[in-house]
Amino acid sequence: MDITQITAVIGAGASLLCTLVVGALTYFMKRTLASLEDADKRNAEALKEEAQERERAIREEARKREEAVKEEVRERERVFEKLTESLGKMQMDMPRDYVLREDFIRITNNLEDKIGTMDRKIDQVLSYIATERKEEQM
Repeated sequence: MDITQITAVIGAGASLLCTLVVGALTYFMKRTLASLEDADKRNAEALKEEAQERERAIREEARKREEAVKEEVRERERVFEKLTESLGKMQMDMPRDYVLREDFIRITNNLEDKIGTMDRKIDQVLSYIATERKEEQM
């Protein structure tokens, strides 16, 4: 074998070796990329499931809070209704149980006037009786 043939054989061997190395590298890179893509899909699925679970939890919490708010509103409506009834009863009882200041002063003045009138009449009667007694004694 001469040098050209040896060079050709070494060149062919090197070319074959390069082809095998590039093929092996391509295979392993493709396999690695495929496993990374699968991992990405699994992570995406896991994230999606976690997001859905969080969304469900948030909706459940929102539903519970909404129920609590509705119950609080119902309770406040009951208290408001009781207060309204109490206020209505108080308004109905107020004229019977309480007197306005002006009304009290007016009624008191009327009573004082009537007592004054009665006092004058009693004085007149006493004066008449006293006069009658003096006349009888004479």
